[in-house]
Amino acid sequence: MSEKLDVIIIGAGLAGLSAALHLNAKGKSIKIFESKGYIGGRVFSEFKEGFCLDRGFQVLLTAYPECKQLLDYDRLQLKNFDKGALISQKKELIRLNYSHSLASIYELFSSPIFTKKDLWRLFLLSRKLHRSSGEMLLREDSLNALTCLEKEGFSRLSIESFFKPFLGGVLLDRSLLSSGNMVNFVLKMFMEGDVALPAKGMGAIPLQIAEQLPPGTIHLNRKAVHITPEREVLLQGGQRISAETVILATDPWSAAKLIDLPLPAPGHSVACCYFAADKPPFPEAMLFLNGEEKGPINHLAVVSNIAPSYAPSGGHLISATILEKYMHLNDEGLNNAAIEQLNQWFGSQVFQWQPLQTYRIQNAHPAIYPDRFWHSPYPFKIRKGLYACGDYLEAPSINSALATGRKVAAEILK
Repeated sequence: MSEKLDVIIIGAGLAGLSAALHLNAKGKSIKIFESKGYIGGRVFSEFKEGFCLDRGFQVLLTAYPECKQLLDYDRLQLKNFDKGALISQKKELIRLNYSHSLASIYELFSSPIFTKKDLWRLFLLSRKLHRSSGEMLLREDSLNALTCLEKEGFSRLSIESFFKPFLGGVLLDRSLLSSGNMVNFVLKMFMEGDVALPAKGMGAIPLQIAEQLPPGTIHLNRKAVHITPEREVLLQGGQRISAETVILATDPWSAAKLIDLPLPAPGHSVACCYFAADKPPFPEAMLFLNGEEKGPINHLAVVSNIAPSYAPSGGHLISATILEKYMHLNDEGLNNAAIEQLNQWFGSQVFQWQPLQTYRIQNAHPAIYPDRFWHSPYPFKIRKGLYACGDYLEAPSINSALATGRKVAAEILK
């Protein structure tokens, strides 16, 4: 017998959870069906040997407007990164401090990465971004990120040594051919807030949202295999459930398969290698950037320097992020290539590090280029009673996942 609901949501990632929260607040009867055995989609943490391992290196930008509205930061027990970065460049370790102290200002002016002209351009850009809303930045016409930085007047050295590894880690695209809109939005968020990790892992974010939904709303390990034009959802195993409205809160590739549409272009993939160590390679709670094109690692962090709860007492957790170019290697090959590069930076201590886990996240970010930006594979409303939400509809980020969930709920409630 077919069960009738107000809304069925396919996918318990951040977008689906956000939509459910806003619809539930207006009294709608909802069920969420998630194919995996956990909620959160790409924002997920697991625990191994006393370590907290996020599924790929992730951070929360506290300036995200949707997060400020929806999340209780105090309950997440956020641990902030120091404002700055460590950059490896020509066998030197360069420390950039973005705080407002006189010492840090002197460090920036004496840095071999930024010229005085670069720092002036950065100041002018920060003023421009501060005057613009995040929504407006995302909607502006844009060239690719690399061209935008060049037009702002930044030097080749600052682009190659700082912007490429930093923004390349955010966009999962070190070439910076992705849309400049996303870069401007991300830079604004970094400049106006903190970069943080919840004490219990990034997976605490979806858990905090989910606990606000009525018991029995979320059904795990229940995979949808097809959605009919009559808004009937066929689940693996043969069960059929109908609703007045169905929301596709999956990635765009899964959504296309469910409603028999052509698959979107592949996205950017990424790998993350986690290592356990007895002592950290550096004491700073900062991101470490590979300021050269050499080697597999784009950036790394001693995660336990930022959030000690990510490691057991006396232990340290290191996360090394590897972009798509090296993902043809198997897990052992990835770890060996990473250790070889880490040895060049930190010496023989790295041979004592224990590999904990290697994550491969296929299509981690949709590939959003200037000619496609804001032209999503589908609008929020696909057809009568069928909607989509997810960060691919705006910009790949936690903020956009939550925002599209809210916006699709508002559209349904009209």
